Amino acid sequence: MTFYLFHQNMRSFGGGTTAYNNRMKKAFGEIPIGGADKTVLAAGFTEVKNSAMAPIALGGIAKRLDIGLTKTWTVVVGCTGTLVKDPDAPPAAKKAKTSTTSKIYTREYITMVTQYRPAEEFEVLHWGKALFLDSITTGPSPAACFPAGGLNSPAATELPTNAKVDSRGLAYIVGRVRSVGDPLHNKLLVVCFMHNMYGVGDRSSGLTGVPSLVSTIYAAHAADIDPVRDPCIIGGDFNAEPRAVGRGGNHFEPQAETSPTGNYYRTTGSSVYDWWLCRADSLDDAKPEIWMQTYKKNKPILSDHAGISLGLDVGMWW
Repeated sequence: MTFYLFHQNMRSFGGGTTAYNNRMKKAFGEIPIGGADKTVLAAGFTEVKNSAMAPIALGGIAKRLDIGLTKTWTVVVGCTGTLVKDPDAPPAAKKAKTSTTSKIYTREYITMVTQYRPAEEFEVLHWGKALFLDSITTGPSPAACFPAGGLNSPAATELPTNAKVDSRGLAYIVGRVRSVGDPLHNKLLVVCFMHNMYGVGDRSSGLTGVPSLVSTIYAAHAADIDPVRDPCIIGGDFNAEPRAVGRGGNHFEPQAETSPTGNYYRTTGSSVYDWWLCRADSLDDAKPEIWMQTYKKNKPILSDHAGISLGLDVGMWW
């Protein structure tokens, strides 16, 4: 069995346009990484704009990639620093000229969909978000992990009061591969997804701060995961070209599909923004691939980003 992870930037997705959803379903159905001898353990969708309608739509889209992708997990990973109109505010608040109750900070979510079928499952042990906190109240650029349902953690779709604005964190899953007879059976894996800032806000620390964010995840779940034994893979739209981050035992290497001459293939019209960061010593046999089926900027529009996948190998586990 070949196991995959998948990421797709959805180009500001709200889930409410049926025609668009159907086009994406068709595109996902043309990506050949789910089937009799291929399994997608987890798919992550970034640039999601709500925690209600969008995850429902994404659950339907993910099934076209792999019919076993049936469990959906959604977390908020950041918000803008600019107030906008709240579509759910009561009419009286919207009409009041001096009221701020009709405005909110736009929030951004990540939806993850995981594999669940009797023979092949990515058993989710923990999930949540890792964020940077406001240094004014908590010191210089601290990071913290907030497991969904964890003690004193905000809800999956709520940010802590001291979350850093104009910054994006990680959505994560701690999972166990269930595939009896396969070399990956019972292997633990931390899977994260990220949509880094572009051009505004705290763009630079988003990528360079990944090792700090990951460290908080391992610390929060130290009873189950070992930073030496159990690798971490991050997929996302990093809004930066592939490069290594971190140092020493907290070092991450990029994984992205390359041409025969060793150049990275573009995932957008101009840049290589979508790729994988892997915390592992041996990734020679991991296979990153780009899927242009989801990329179409002109009408009828799909996404302005291609999808990416990573084929897993037992050599990732140390």
